[in-house]
Amino acid sequence: MYVPSTGDNVLGVVVDTKPEKFLVDIKGPALAFLRVLSFEGGTRRNIPKFCHLPV
Repeated sequence: MYVPSTGDNVLGVVVDTKPEKFLVDIKGPALAFLRVLSFEGGTRRNIPKFCHLPV
């Protein structure tokens, strides 16, 4: 089983959105999260939108 470490480049699927973060399945032992504020132009009022693609 893959165990991701800080700094690893990973691909993942967004499985849930919360007001301040995205929960991402990276096929590790736990979900990862990305903070909304990490994205250019991302604020608590302006949550980035992503298109849904078939997996």
